[in-house]
Amino acid sequence: MRHLLIVLAALALPTAALAQKAETTTIAAPAATMTSAATTLLPGGLDLPIVDGSSVPADCRYPAGLRNAGHFDLACVVMPRDEGGDHIGAQYLGMLGQRGWHQGDLITGGFSAVHAEANGCEKVLGIYPSTYPPADGAAATAPAPQQDPEEFGDNDDGADSGGDTVIWFALDRQERCNATHAQ
Repeated sequence: MRHLLIVLAALALPTAALAQKAETTTIAAPAATMTSAATTLLPGGLDLPIVDGSSVPADCRYPAGLRNAGHFDLACVVMPRDEGGDHIGAQYLGMLGQRGWHQGDLITGGFSAVHAEANGCEKVLGIYPSTYPPADGAAATAPAPQQDPEEFGDNDDGADSGGDTVIWFALDRQERCNATHAQ
């Protein structure tokens, strides 16, 4: 799943950013079963609608590396681990592209998306797909994101471990600015 999302990010984020100019582009709708308080991911930050077919679990079981970092606003969605789930994941990436996010770097366990801000700085969003629930407490013991990607979440080795797929979103609270732009 992670490799599929990385490939989709390479394709969907840049093309969806171009598609935002089209007046009728609509990729996803909020899930009808969500309450009004839980219809978006990271309200005030990303404001991504919850895509139909995915849900926000009561416990996202974030890896310790994300949970303990302290400088991320975190959100997650869970979806089926099948072709339908792949489509749902692509919808989230497409919505990011429509909102001006573009593909950043490949990072341990996933990839990043960046959004250019009016002040010349960038918001950075880490996107980490994995198996849900993580196997045998992997979320509680997972290494920090800078460590080996094969040890972070789902190693996507081709074995179907069952369960669902989770996408952990980690929005860095600190904008990334080059030396010429002060925050």
